[in-house]
Amino acid sequence: MSEIKVSVIVPIYNVEKYIEQCMESVVNQTLEDIEIIIVNDGTKDNSMKKIEKYLSDSRIRVINKENGGLSSARNAGLKIAKGEYVSFIDSDDFIELTMLEDLYNNSEKADIVFSDIIFYDDKTKSKKYSEIKLSFEKKLDKGSYFLDTIPIVVWNKIYRNEYLKKLGLTFIEGIIYEDNDFTVKAVFQANKIKYVKNFHYYYRINRDGSIMANSKKWKEEKKNKEGNLLKINSQKVVIEDIEKFYQDSEKNINSYEKIILKLFELDYIVELLEISRDSYSLSETITKFEKILKENWNLLSLKEKKAIKIKLNKVLNKLVKQGNQDYIKIFDLFYWKNRIFTKKLLRRFIERKIRKIFN
Repeated sequence: MSEIKVSVIVPIYNVEKYIEQCMESVVNQTLEDIEIIIVNDGTKDNSMKKIEKYLSDSRIRVINKENGGLSSARNAGLKIAKGEYVSFIDSDDFIELTMLEDLYNNSEKADIVFSDIIFYDDKTKSKKYSEIKLSFEKKLDKGSYFLDTIPIVVWNKIYRNEYLKKLGLTFIEGIIYEDNDFTVKAVFQANKIKYVKNFHYYYRINRDGSIMANSKKWKEEKKNKEGNLLKINSQKVVIEDIEKFYQDSEKNINSYEKIILKLFELDYIVELLEISRDSYSLSETITKFEKILKENWNLLSLKEKKAIKIKLNKVLNKLVKQGNQDYIKIFDLFYWKNRIFTKKLLRRFIERKIRKIFN
């Protein structure tokens, strides 16, 4: 085979209903110079039997391992990937036949290349096209300028293999939401990211038995204590790893990067509060974030300030909806003076305070 342009890593675990559609979309890619790494993560159904008919394709390599979860399967594939770029395709999803060719041919040697997503409803078969809107001009292709708008998932992207190896970047094993940690660190450190404006990746939603479908149930049902605990602990692991990453990077990053990275940590803590009553250092994180924001705010460009405002308002909206009292301290003179809050957010904040008084 000629030089491998993209290594496609496909973890397999109990997806017999969907694996053929996934495989058809991968083996028939218009970019032929690829390798397909199938990681059998101890699947208990007939997924691997359905893959047998594809094994005559010399581009396919199979790893058989004990079940260790999605992170473990992806890491196993990463270890043997030989391609110039690496792609992670979830085995219950599928992709446009032109995806890899389109991303690779437009990569311009970028560290990460990504495109838009199609949410495919498994029950209704309907499609929702999700177009990415960038906060900065395309000429600003440094990773940190994409962090506030890029989807924090790995499957709509290709990563330069040499770049991942240089960072020594792998997925944290034994947790869910492994994409959060991996994507934030990969995107943040990239010297060049390329956005290809096209819809390539079909992300399947409303599928029975998926990790994300079950995680939504954890949020609504307290019966699944083991699952809810896994979600809480996973989120804490990600938060702690992002905090460590910030501490290691702080001396070498600019004002905008300090704020946006700390804001992501705050966002993950707020998301944790949706499933756990444990405030988990929210007040402390807000205090640190306020300090960093105030110290660096006047050093930002107008575009940077606008991007921070948009992301911060999203985080604060979550806090307002939760009714958590710890967020009140963030509404001080600095924020009003710099017009960081929207009127809509202020209205919600006041409405919730009034509701608390009369209830």
